[in-house]
Amino acid sequence: IRPEGPPRVASDALAGLDTLLRVAVARGASTLYLSSGARPSMRVDGDVLTIEGAPVLGPNDVEALVLTLMPERNAESLRSGVASEWICDVPDVGRVRCMSFRDHRGPGGVFRLMPSRTTTADQLGLSREIQALATEQEGLLLVAGPRSSGKRTLITGFVDLVNKSRRYHVITIEREITSVHERTGSFISQREVRGGTEEMLEVARAALREDPDVLVLEELRTPGLMNLALDAAASGQLVIGGFPAPNAPGAIDRIIDLNPPEHRRQVQLS
Repeated sequence: IRPEGPPRVASDALAGLDTLLRVAVARGASTLYLSSGARPSMRVDGDVLTIEGAPVLGPNDVEALVLTLMPERNAESLRSGVASEWICDVPDVGRVRCMSFRDHRGPGGVFRLMPSRTTTADQLGLSREIQALATEQEGLLLVAGPRSSGKRTLITGFVDLVNKSRRYHVITIEREITSVHERTGSFISQREVRGGTEEMLEVARAALREDPDVLVLEELRTPGLMNLALDAAASGQLVIGGFPAPNAPGAIDRIIDLNPPEHRRQVQLS
């Protein structure tokens, strides 16, 4: 049941959302969640935590908060229940990827925080042995881990290391560009692919025709992308890719199992 009319976007709603976003940034959160009938939550180090001291939000509260950042063209989708997505810049917070939805309790919002500065290898505390992997001339550098374990952050650190230590041509293929790399020592081109796996595969194939020294693939979860990465690594390029697996040996097993039985031996050798 929707209210008779849309709630008025008050100044306190803007201040409230701004405060929540600042709290999330201060605590190192990657995502802020708003849901009707619940307190605001945030994801910190992979765990979703309730923001202590925040009030329980009613449907009108959530709608008012979401509307403070939502473009006018998206407002009707929030009221009709159609999922919507947009990106905005929030002062002192950075870029935020916003998504609205409506469930059985009412409207909700998901705000993914995109840091304005790239994560460096020094900030991550990477050992010299790990940093040396990013300076290899060729091969496959696989970043494995479960969901929300920091694979993207580690890949960002590797790209930053290459950028500062080499004069390479680097192409990144990402679902969403969360960190923008300034061209320090290397020529870096970041490509955002919002479609499915086939679109990502086509963009990756096109990128290889541009002769990059380093190809970064955020996700290697399909046989096509994995085979492309193996071929590129074998041809003399450094490929950095993320793969969902609990650990490194588990990643190797899953990569082999991606393929039909008749091809697994060749993939294992590769």
